[in-house]
Amino acid sequence: IVTLNLTILNNTNGTDVISACDNYTWIDGTTYYSNNNTATYTLVNSQGCDSVVTLNLTITSNNYSFYDTICGGFYQWNDQTYNSSGIYTQVFESANGCDSIVTLNLTVHPTNFNPSFYSNQQLFTAPPFAVQFINTTANPSNYNFTWYWGDGTYTTSNNPSVFHEYLTNGSYNVTLEASDNITGCTDEITLSDYIFTTGGLSCTHSAIINQAGPITACSGQSVVLSCNSSPGFTYQWRKNGVYISGNNNDSLIVTQPGTYAVIISDNGCPVSSSDVLVNFSIISPPQISSTGTIQPCIGGSVTLNATPGYSTYQWSNGATSASTSVNTSGSYTVQVTNTNGCSAVSNPFVVNASILPIQNICVIGVDSASNNLRVVWEKPITTVIDSFFIYKETNVSNVYLNVGARHYDSLSVWIDQVSNPALQAYRYKITAFDTCGTETPLSDFHKSIHLTINQGVGGAWNLIWSHYEGINYGSYNIYRGTSPNSMSLLTSIQSNLNSYTDLTPPAGNVYYQIEIVNPNSCNPTKQINYSTARSNIVTNATGGIEEVANTVRLYPNPAQESLTLESNILFERYRIVDALGREVLFGEVEGKSTIISINQLSNGQYFLEIPELNKSIRFIKN
Repeated sequence: IVTLNLTILNNTNGTDVISACDNYTWIDGTTYYSNNNTATYTLVNSQGCDSVVTLNLTITSNNYSFYDTICGGFYQWNDQTYNSSGIYTQVFESANGCDSIVTLNLTVHPTNFNPSFYSNQQLFTAPPFAVQFINTTANPSNYNFTWYWGDGTYTTSNNPSVFHEYLTNGSYNVTLEASDNITGCTDEITLSDYIFTTGGLSCTHSAIINQAGPITACSGQSVVLSCNSSPGFTYQWRKNGVYISGNNNDSLIVTQPGTYAVIISDNGCPVSSSDVLVNFSIISPPQISSTGTIQPCIGGSVTLNATPGYSTYQWSNGATSASTSVNTSGSYTVQVTNTNGCSAVSNPFVVNASILPIQNICVIGVDSASNNLRVVWEKPITTVIDSFFIYKETNVSNVYLNVGARHYDSLSVWIDQVSNPALQAYRYKITAFDTCGTETPLSDFHKSIHLTINQGVGGAWNLIWSHYEGINYGSYNIYRGTSPNSMSLLTSIQSNLNSYTDLTPPAGNVYYQIEIVNPNSCNPTKQINYSTARSNIVTNATGGIEEVANTVRLYPNPAQESLTLESNILFERYRIVDALGREVLFGEVEGKSTIISINQLSNGQYFLEIPELNKSIRFIKN
């Protein structure tokens, strides 16, 4: 007699989720230079069965170039100054840890035209004060010329000889400006107090700029110059002797360095103020370097060093010296000031104290069962992740708060029960918490789509939405239907657009929704594809924007001994997880109303999950 003792061992399948910079060499020996979610590799597991691993690779390439053109002078880019044409590159570290190689294609047009002139007479002791000016600029056909006479008037002329008559006594600055016919760049010459007239009419008013020079302001700011005023005055401001077009008030907003003056005329009699010099202090953003190491699961620290030479330092962790020591994951910045009181902030410097890499969100979008936003990510195959944390942007820009957690063994989908996608868009980030008790830095953010509707012309409906942010995608899909549950694809449009007008909607109530699709796919479970992110649903129905009615109720909340679960749609099972996503209770539903005993649960926050509906409901046990 032979007794068979047979054990059937199952093959195991898994997904290797990887994010890399520029390229990645996988276990199959192939180097990949673009995203890939189809490559597979077969290993033998510990039981001797085949283990098929599918690659889900995201390649991040942050390299880009841009073009810029200036007329002479200096070009300030980050902490570098350039004054000649050329191709320049700088390397930045982005929040995802990949280096960004940015290339500047700079063209610097010359402005050393050296315009020149003279006049037949400079001193007048009696009227008429008629002057002949002769333009002696080399290669004059290359330029257009404008003469500024210093009395509030100007003349545009390419003639070699130009006449101008002064009407009142005074001392006048004369400026000749040359503008290149091709590039539009300018150069000018100003001869101060070049024409002096006396023996005629004299002005009885003065021209005074209220602010004394020299004035120094910070780059990016502005300076307001003002002068004495009277109802009968007219004003002509000038910079470096050249009249400023359109600035004919008793004040001037200055954003560029130069020598400024104002000509005030009263009854046609011009008086020029003294010059006021305005400078702008350029402060280069500090750079952060590091020394030291943090060994995951062991310890250590990293010293962050900012560029020396600034007057003050203010780090994002509160430190106030040129360097600071850190031992936790984070994105650190430093703000500095110079002796003029101007400030600049560094790029973020990311420190990862965890054994894990920075994680990535797949998509965020409206959950069809709850009408709340859901955050989806793919978890890597590993034994060193304890849980994931979800962060949400507060009402302060770029400030994020921990709002949820999921244990590694739970489905990597989290529902934000307090979100209202019909009200606004939201931004989220995630982290991973390793088994040594260390959290990774925050991921890059993803922002949801917020859709609005308004009535157009002739029965049309206008849709406007905020762009989805966080991944690259090519199109928006627009869905339409006569009920929230019967929508179908209306059309697709380019992802650089965020509005659409439906010129031929059906009669009656119409519902709309916007969708994007992650081209890299999101599969936290093999049964459901989470690659799409949808907006809130809007409608033209009375009352404005309308959300799909909830089909599941859970009460009372908070609860002490039991919960009642009601639903008008069918499903078979539920599970209850704690705040870290660990399953603490499960069961089967009993028709449309099920009583769930929770006596055995400790007081605290829990989530009742319905996997078949992709729904999660938060409740409190007290």
